Amino acid sequence: MASVAWAQEPLRVDDADGCSRVEDRWVGYVSLIQHEMEAQHLSLRALELKSRVNRARLGRILHRDASKRHPMTLAEFQALLRALDIDPFEAMVAVELNDDLAIAQDERFAKLAVMLSTLFRGLPQRLIAALHDLDGMDGSEIRQEWGTYFQSAVVNRMVQEIGQILERRARMSASSDPFSF
Repeated sequence: MASVAWAQEPLRVDDADGCSRVEDRWVGYVSLIQHEMEAQHLSLRALELKSRVNRARLGRILHRDASKRHPMTLAEFQALLRALDIDPFEAMVAVELNDDLAIAQDERFAKLAVMLSTLFRGLPQRLIAALHDLDGMDGSEIRQEWGTYFQSAVVNRMVQEIGQILERRARMSASSDPFSF
């Protein structure tokens, strides 16, 4: 069974006061699971039934005190996401977005995690199929640095498209204004 124990190891961090505390590297995912349990009004017992992960084990891996938390296996993590009906891509994006408190609290970006998970779901298979159709492609052409290039291209295209939508909205609202000349 694969384990995400490396991500669950407590990390010692120093406060501004110089006090040392233990921090969980996966606190975002555990917080997401805990939040969803609260939103669905699920007890550990109910989550045990849905996920088939033992209740005592759930208590240890979802402990509120990160320093007392046990590492969870990848299978447990996946079972919890399935039981809570959380899409793995949405979980990943939501945790990354929530790392930035300003973004997490800005309601303009509430649907961003869902949109990004839709973007990523199936993307590897579509890229492989597209690259497979290229004659003469042997795989040696692909470079890691392309990731940042394509990331920039997607962001630029998205900003361009949203800008055009906002422009059309502004024109439509101006033309429907009876007092505009």
